Amino acid sequence: MGRSKELCVFTDHSKDRMTERNIDEKDVISALKNGIVIEVNSKIKQDKNCLVLGYSIKGDPLHVAVALKPREIIILTTYRPNKKRWGDDYKTKAVR
Repeated sequence: MGRSKELCVFTDHSKDRMTERNIDEKDVISALKNGIVIEVNSKIKQDKNCLVLGYSIKGDPLHVAVALKPREIIILTTYRPNKKRWGDDYKTKAVR
């Protein structure tokens, strides 16, 4: 995990949300290691922003919003996906 952690930069915003949502840094790293990209934001040109679905160390689903830079991953925010907003697979937005 050492090298992966060095590549990740947590923004102040992400740290605040992680504290509010009781999400540990190790869980975010785990989610990124085992995750898949479920959305890409193509509107922002300078960075490739995407939403990753991964799983915490205990196996709980997490969404991690990141900006990909050439040598680092910027953690923008993270949260536990809500089944009212996301389908049972946590990849697809629920139809309202």
